[in-house]
Amino acid sequence: MSESFWYLKRVTLTNILGFKELKEFTFSEGVQVIEADNHTGKTSLAIALVWGLTGQLPKIDRITANQFKLKHKLAGDKEEAAIEIILESNDGHILAILDWKVDIELPAMWVLWMLSKLSHQLQNLQQLAESVL
Repeated sequence: MSESFWYLKRVTLTNILGFKELKEFTFSEGVQVIEADNHTGKTSLAIALVWGLTGQLPKIDRITANQFKLKHKLAGDKEEAAIEIILESNDGHILAILDWKVDIELPAMWVLWMLSKLSHQLQNLQQLAESVL
């Protein structure tokens, strides 16, 4: 029986750092190399991935806490910063990780809906952990 492994399949960013509105990146199995000109979003993608996977923002010496904003500076007041990370295993399983930052008050029903989505996501993570162990 071959060993199961996971790889990054797709990352979708909305209003995060250098990406206004929606930007999607697709990946394939194996090592990925991202090469691009300066100021094209490489660091924004890396920071978004760290935030999406851990919920934490990395500390970067050149960016001070008081000047850092996760949401794109041109995004509207009611727009949110969001990331969707899709992982796929070599045996066809898919894991979706969703994270978002909202700077507005939310209706109670929307919060309950999002909590139900989070609960489903946690169940997926638990199943993944059980399959690995």
